[in-house]
Amino acid sequence: MILNGLFPDVEQLVIGFVHRILDPLVDGGIDVVSELPMDWDATVTPDKVPLVMVERTPGPGSTNTQYETALSVDITVFHTDRGSLWDLVRPLEAALPSIPDTGEVDELAVPSTFGSLAYKNPKVRRAVATIELVARAH
Repeated sequence: MILNGLFPDVEQLVIGFVHRILDPLVDGGIDVVSELPMDWDATVTPDKVPLVMVERTPGPGSTNTQYETALSVDITVFHTDRGSLWDLVRPLEAALPSIPDTGEVDELAVPSTFGSLAYKNPKVRRAVATIELVARAH
């Protein structure tokens, strides 16, 4: 029997998770988006960071069962300097294993842990991780 239904919106799930972890650490809360504003790269100023982008990305898809699938998500954290960047990344990275506790997904894998990547705008530092969330359609 094949289970019919929709998989959870993992972008929204991870966006909510990031808010729960990082809002208490950032005065006024953290901005979390699923895509960068169109002019963000050209106009980024210190008041526009920190910023977190959560994007569902191509991934492995199906697992070994007909009832669930692995959904890949990139999490990108932007800040003005490496120290401030890692002050946000470390607690987020430590909390990732608790994502399945939300009840929306069954398992979490982290095939690519957070790492620094150069960014085209020299005023911005970023760290990126890829996570895979195994979920069932419902």
